[in-house]
Amino acid sequence: MNPTVALLTAHKSIRQYTDQALAPGVLEALIQAGQGAATSSFLQGTTVIRVTRPEVRERFVALTGGQKHIAAAPEFLVFCADLRRSYACCERHGQTPGEGMTEHFIIATVDVALFAQNVVIAAESMGLGICYIGGIRNDPALASELLGLPRGVYPVFGLAWAFRRKTPRSSRVCRCRWCSSRTPTTTARMRRSSASTMNGSGPIIKAARATRRKQAGASRCRPAGQGVAPAHARIPGQPRFHDALTRSINRHWKPTMKLYNSVGPNPHVVRMFLAEKGVELPTQDIDVRGGENRREPYLSQVNPRGQCPALALDDGQHITEITAICEYLEENIRRPR
Repeated sequence: MNPTVALLTAHKSIRQYTDQALAPGVLEALIQAGQGAATSSFLQGTTVIRVTRPEVRERFVALTGGQKHIAAAPEFLVFCADLRRSYACCERHGQTPGEGMTEHFIIATVDVALFAQNVVIAAESMGLGICYIGGIRNDPALASELLGLPRGVYPVFGLAWAFRRKTPRSSRVCRCRWCSSRTPTTTARMRRSSASTMNGSGPIIKAARATRRKQAGASRCRPAGQGVAPAHARIPGQPRFHDALTRSINRHWKPTMKLYNSVGPNPHVVRMFLAEKGVELPTQDIDVRGGENRREPYLSQVNPRGQCPALALDDGQHITEITAICEYLEENIRRPR
């Protein structure tokens, strides 16, 4: 494996940073690396905003559901899709820009993602830690207001970054199969597109589970032969989700479970999964913008970490990790589409 591939596969989100000052020119070098990314029709529709005012950072913390590392990070950038440039170019040359086309939205958003990923790779090559912040899309209108964005410019995601803080080995995030696992490459690499290979999430979930079983013997958190999750992979007072997965399956399943739902990418993953299964669950919407997930009774009755989504089981217990929720539903829901 060459150094570039090793860097890419070693990526992890970092949410704790030092106060070490950055050398002059680092930010400019990262932006230059971002500009080297591919851009559709060379439109270069990306604008990066450096957010420095503490009061604005705190508003973003509330907007994203309490992601405090936004305020704590020495650097916080917001990557925006900028259609205003192409509009201005058309106006200068006496042309009328085409507005409202889905293609424009896709081009601008993809350009931003490519630009940002180049920035991230360059930052990690310098020993910096980063964390994408997709939660700013919880309220795009408010995010645009906080940033003072003009018409034709919209925020896509944020990026907290700086030198990573060195933590004691015992407190580092584990990369075992319980805490972090990618689906195997066979789920992403296909010889051809067909309904039999593309539809449904069951094969992906099963392939990922098989991969984790193969890796189980090498995990420092789960000795071979033990079928329970390690202590650090569970929330105190919550069920061990592997126990839930291995319970006997009720073939006459009825939707008596409840999903605690909210805005944001993680609840959206579970909703997409349920849509693929053709199943509707009772839901309770949690107002993360208003901080409902960080107050009682949610903290004591659902998830003491204040994260959403959560799945309330028939026996009153809760599963609070999206991978565990999807695996539990895959194992227990046998209803055909």
